Amino acid sequence: MSNTKITYLLGSGASCGIRDDDANLPNYAMPLVKEIPQRLELMLNILVKAKKFISASIVDGVKSEYGLQRTYKELLEELIVKFEIFKENVKSHASIDTYAKKVYFTDSLNSNGIYEKYEEVKALIDLYFLFEHFFVQQDIRYDLFIASILKGYQGGNIKLPESTSIITWNYDIQFETSLANFYHAHKLKEIRNKFLIYPGRELDVTEDEMTDFNLIHINGVSGAYYSDNHKKKCQSDDLLLNSNTSKPNIKKILSAFENKDKSLEKELKHIARSLLPIINSILRKYALYSTHAIFSSIKFAWELEHSKVPDEYYRLPPPILRILKNTDILVIIGYSFPTFNREIDKIIFKRLRDTTYIFLQVPEKMFSEIEVKINSLSFGKFDNPVKKINILNEFFIPYEFVG
Repeated sequence: MSNTKITYLLGSGASCGIRDDDANLPNYAMPLVKEIPQRLELMLNILVKAKKFISASIVDGVKSEYGLQRTYKELLEELIVKFEIFKENVKSHASIDTYAKKVYFTDSLNSNGIYEKYEEVKALIDLYFLFEHFFVQQDIRYDLFIASILKGYQGGNIKLPESTSIITWNYDIQFETSLANFYHAHKLKEIRNKFLIYPGRELDVTEDEMTDFNLIHINGVSGAYYSDNHKKKCQSDDLLLNSNTSKPNIKKILSAFENKDKSLEKELKHIARSLLPIINSILRKYALYSTHAIFSSIKFAWELEHSKVPDEYYRLPPPILRILKNTDILVIIGYSFPTFNREIDKIIFKRLRDTTYIFLQVPEKMFSEIEVKINSLSFGKFDNPVKKINILNEFFIPYEFVG
């Protein structure tokens, strides 16, 4: 195919790192859904230890609902309580999505027209993934992928190929971080504005950019927010993506944590101290969330589903529909098509052409089950069978890719 358009559809398996211990560079990155309760427990342990180091100084420009100024220490105490409750709720449900959907249906509007409990759940998800981002190792597959598709010249500007776009269900910002490793910028806001990354890009798209590479977090992303409850214009956190803090060996720490190894206490204290600048950033954002000065960019699939506007064009970010319509090859990585996302996934398959080739890159034991889901959600519309990709140590790039 000439000028082949390739679209990637990513799930949590595309952010969890290389879990194969026999690989040359195994690395544990973001958690899989089933691992989140344990990782929340570990984060809480570190936040508790951070109380010893946190400042009692006032957070600039932040006041409580009673007009009182807040300190970092007070905010940390409050956030630990919120996360403790959140963790217990997540543990007692099948997943974060299950718990969030229950809150979605049971919450009621407060006097300011805000679904307060539901917004709090989404805010805590954002803050949790921000913590994980600075705590865990980067999934090295993103660096390899970007290095393979990047265009440009030494000492000059870089460009991602127009022939490729990414649609992801993931909240993490690993792609943005890897991109910063190759580009002369280190802040999240700058990366999102330089490239077509949604949500969080604040600049309007120019006519020349219309066909450029797109990265779309279909259900929102950490490190982005709305400044009002109408949620019309999304903004990006002004975060440094790459901290100088060395990242711990997550697998080793989780094993010691699970076995209640007392020798881990000293290391967790060291981690808490080293992550203090990040924890302070999280507390500043939490303070804004707690006073409803900002709202999370995260949207669950059922919010898109239950939108009062019938046409999917208005329920999904507009670039997605254009991207899908032009897709020749769809590469699915680490995505299991959970029930919660079913209606949106049907829209995705509906917008693809019947001639689209589909490659599925998941652990071999999952392939058949996911293949059945794809055929069911697409009503068997595709002319070609789903092709299996067994290699998991790097993201698959179709041979038709020409940059």
